[in-house]
Amino acid sequence: MSNDNSISRERLIGESEILVLLADKANNFVYANPAYCAASGYSWDELKGTPADQKLHPNVPKQVMKDMLVTLRTRRPWTGIVKNTCKNGDYYWLRLNIMPLYSQNKYAGALMVHSRLSREEVGEIDKLYRAIREGKDKRLTIHFGRIVRNNAWHKIADKVQRLGLKGRIFATVAAIDLATLGFGFAVSSDAASGLFWGAATGFLAFSIALAIYLSRSIVKPLRDAVRFANQIAACDLGSNMTSARSDEIGGMLRALTQVSMNMRATVSDVRDSANLIQKMTAEI
Repeated sequence: MSNDNSISRERLIGESEILVLLADKANNFVYANPAYCAASGYSWDELKGTPADQKLHPNVPKQVMKDMLVTLRTRRPWTGIVKNTCKNGDYYWLRLNIMPLYSQNKYAGALMVHSRLSREEVGEIDKLYRAIREGKDKRLTIHFGRIVRNNAWHKIADKVQRLGLKGRIFATVAAIDLATLGFGFAVSSDAASGLFWGAATGFLAFSIALAIYLSRSIVKPLRDAVRFANQIAACDLGSNMTSARSDEIGGMLRALTQVSMNMRATVSDVRDSANLIQKMTAEI
């Protein structure tokens, strides 16, 4: 397949078109919805059991697939922009959302949902992917589906982000402690006295207790909510969460539970309707 876009044509995905794929743990197709088959030009018989990544256009940098696999191995969802190849050689741009699926705590495959991009996004990402592919800007890299500059500032920002909310809480408390101790040394006439260090120790103990309280009351329930939301996104509708909290976190957990119950009811209704239609057809 030639990399020259002038030879092939771009296929525009409809605004309401949602392309859905399901891949096993070996990244082979086990399901493709009719919208994907129509967009790609392949029938399901042609797609079944074939590697999902083979449909990526050669112009997509290898770093995209590498970042995708690394992210999925950490049990995180991945969102990025890809360019796929049609059966007739045409191509189409899509935003790809991948949710890893697990069975008995083991990786079982991935649910992939594609959606439409704006023309502005296509033009911008095409230029950036070309720069990465051709090595024009060696600072550009892919991180969790986003294009970032691999410089000192990005590395620092990435380390801060990797701390998570819990790490940021403790880092903030530590910064407040250091600032307070520094201020105390600057204004105290007897910084070496036992009274000063007693007060400093008490303040340090209080700040640590406060950090632990914030971590347990905010970070832990938020992590539980994220885990529950990921289960819903992966179509695992068998679990529920309850919360007696009356704050924003409690409201979010109850809303997620309601979403799960609504999806379960919808799936059940669709299944019952399908069974009824099948029964009526058999009787006819």
